Amino acid sequence: MLDVALLVVSELVTNAVVNARSQVTVRLRLRPDRLLIEVEDEDSRLPVLQQHNDWDALGGRGLMLVDALSDRWGSQPCPFGKVVWAELPLVRDPSV
Repeated sequence: MLDVALLVVSELVTNAVVNARSQVTVRLRLRPDRLLIEVEDEDSRLPVLQQHNDWDALGGRGLMLVDALSDRWGSQPCPFGKVVWAELPLVRDPSV
């Protein structure tokens, strides 16, 4: 699970740095059955999951990875920009 959490954090932070070009705050919240990852930046534009057909592109698949690896994810406006979050279960089903 550590590898999955690191990848999700990396993708969300990369999106914030590349698109918001502002300071970024990362928060990890441990719940009894899941890890909540939050990345806050100063850009009010909410991210949109896009399906990529151009697999030769150098970028643009970060949210697709977050969507595939997390139980759920989303974004919400906040007073100084937005928060993009993802939830990961603490125990993964080994059959998946």
